[in-house]
Amino acid sequence: MKYAYVWVALSLFLLPQCKSTVQSTAEQEQAWDEMMVIHDEVMPRLKNISDLSGTISKVLSSGNLPDHLRTEAEQINQQLLNAEKEMWDWMYALRQLPDLRQQASHQEIMAYLDTETNNIRAVNKAILSSIASAEAFINTNNTQQ
Repeated sequence: MKYAYVWVALSLFLLPQCKSTVQSTAEQEQAWDEMMVIHDEVMPRLKNISDLSGTISKVLSSGNLPDHLRTEAEQINQQLLNAEKEMWDWMYALRQLPDLRQQASHQEIMAYLDTETNNIRAVNKAILSSIASAEAFINTNNTQQ
């Protein structure tokens, strides 16, 4: 009987914490999933970057571009390469949820995920912008893909 009071007291103390942990985990998972939707939308576009960069590199190496177009092509190609690098850097630096949960509080995890969501949005924008610039350059200058 004496231990029953201890178990009741422990249960009353631990049960709310378990519920809070489950809610925190669900909130973290949702934030992670929302971030990864952005990643998953733009990740396949790395193939476009590779193809477009290859096309522009061929045009540059052909020597058939006037100087002002050569400069523009070099800048666009660099934008493509920078956007691709940003994506790889983001992916390699991204900390996984299990690791975060061992080292950080719920608030710290949520702040981290918010920052990383903003970072992948910026990467997404850089990728899509560089692809659009490259496609416009290729189409405007009748460059073959």
